[in-house]
Amino acid sequence: MPRKPTLLARKAKSALADLIGQLPPESALPTVRELGALWDLHASTMSRMLREMENEGLVWQSPAADTSPSPAAATISRAP
Repeated sequence: MPRKPTLLARKAKSALADLIGQLPPESALPTVRELGALWDLHASTMSRMLREMENEGLVWQSPAADTSPSPAAATISRAP
């Protein structure tokens, strides 16, 4: 059974989506550990969150484990 995200995880996901909307598509996001430390979440929680955001089309994860905003993220996040 999938686990429900905690309130802190939902707030972190919202804040990360805002951050992604402000970054150019070619920029790299901080590492999973750095993002987890920023919002006091475990790295596995951040990794799962980034996978969800990749499925939603907000980020792109390269095979080299770099994560960056997807080109569509700018239009999604900045839409009125």
